[in-house]
Amino acid sequence: MAKEQEMYEGMPVIEATDTRTMERKLEKMEARPTAPYVVRFPKKTTKIKKEAFRFDIDVAVVIIPDSVTEICEDAFNGCENLTSIVVPKSLVTIGERAFNDCYALQSIIVEEGNPVFDSRCGCNAIIKTDTNELILGCKNTIIPDSVTKIGGEAFHGRKSLTQIVIPNSVTEIGYMAFYGCTGLTDIVIPESVTNIGFEAFEKCSGLISINIPDPVKVIESAVFRGCTSLTSITIPHSLTKIGGGAFKDCVGLTSIEIPNSVTSIGSTAFWGCTGLESIMIPNSVENIGRQAFNNCSGLNSIVVEEGNPVFDSRNKCNAIIETATNTLIGGCLNSTIPDSVTEIREYAFEDCKGLKSIEIPNSVTKIGAAAFQGCKGLTSVTIPESVIEISWSAFNNCNSLNKVVIPNPATIIAEDAFPNSTEIIRK
Repeated sequence: MAKEQEMYEGMPVIEATDTRTMERKLEKMEARPTAPYVVRFPKKTTKIKKEAFRFDIDVAVVIIPDSVTEICEDAFNGCENLTSIVVPKSLVTIGERAFNDCYALQSIIVEEGNPVFDSRCGCNAIIKTDTNELILGCKNTIIPDSVTKIGGEAFHGRKSLTQIVIPNSVTEIGYMAFYGCTGLTDIVIPESVTNIGFEAFEKCSGLISINIPDPVKVIESAVFRGCTSLTSITIPHSLTKIGGGAFKDCVGLTSIEIPNSVTSIGSTAFWGCTGLESIMIPNSVENIGRQAFNNCSGLNSIVVEEGNPVFDSRNKCNAIIETATNTLIGGCLNSTIPDSVTEIREYAFEDCKGLKSIEIPNSVTKIGAAAFQGCKGLTSVTIPESVIEISWSAFNNCNSLNKVVIPNPATIIAEDAFPNSTEIIRK
């Protein structure tokens, strides 16, 4: 007679240490039970190895015995149907990304008596007791007011998380803390927070508005990248730096006020903000990274505030010019190039899809790499005799550009500077 299948809360229980051993046991069964499964580790297990059940969508519950002291990195990463975890009092080490992208996770309990972790106040989370850092949360987490830090990747991939209250005790939000929390529409960051880690809210596509508190001095790289529903952002006047890719692909953002305290805007900071219509660069800004405003197809106004020591928008040109070198570093669909500009820097107009024509003045000697790449609406460009170099991909993917006249026979043209379909006429 076949042994009766053990059940737990209506689900079959499989004793295994990883996906491979679980599958072997299931294959040997006369009647394979249907998923989801409850995984129970053997009683003498001390370590759950790296990637043991990674991406195993059939696992709903894990029963971890009181002999386990370590869960290695990525052990349950991607177990998107895992709903609950009970951390035994023996467990003292949890590796990185151990429970990332466990979308359905709704219950987390740490047994009393654990010397390293706790779930104080029935918070449905794992907290490091000695540092008060919350390292793992779920859709039902309530952050206790004794927590001082939300750790890196704490809520990574919790798509079902719709709201969370961060108490005034929290001073730091770690890297990727809420990465991919697509159901999160609103979050209040208290004034106690002084640091927000990189990619902290990346791909929170449901997030509509955010208010960054005064103590925060830096928006780290990619913090709000891919927040496609974000329409409102308040930046404090204490901020000094906007990191690379900070607001990349925030397509719902139509305007943003950069305060006069900001000195640096990182590369691709606003790349792909297709709804952004205008930008004012304050006179405090001393550094602007490559492609900071590229692929902002709706951008029709760029103004550098007067008195800026590094950049200007001379002659109301709707562009950013590096004053000392007379190099145009960023333009938009309404830009005109002043006759004092000597170089158009790489990526200056990249992916400016609404740009239809541009007249390059006789002062320009170089058109940089990918300067007009992806300007798909560009049908006319005037290149003067002064231009002696057109770099690689300068007009790549400008597929509406049928013909270009190069008046200077000495002009060096990179092999892929123009689309193959563009007729190049040398005089």
